[in-house]
Amino acid sequence: MPSYEYECQLCKARVELVQSLDKHEPPAVCPSCNMEHTMRRVNKPSSFHAEHNGQPAEVEQVDEKE
Repeated sequence: MPSYEYECQLCKARVELVQSLDKHEPPAVCPSCNMEHTMRRVNKPSSFHAEHNGQPAEVEQVDEKE
């Protein structure tokens, strides 16, 4: 399942939730400031988690050449 990151519009707290593709609603209450309806999604869902020997794969940064 993909993970979604949400940010509170008031206190800027962030939370990452693993949710299904057909139901990915923001939390009703911010876990930090307890305000209702302030959470907004800040990223695109990602469901690709490469692993090697049970450890997360390291991502190699590639410099783009013009």
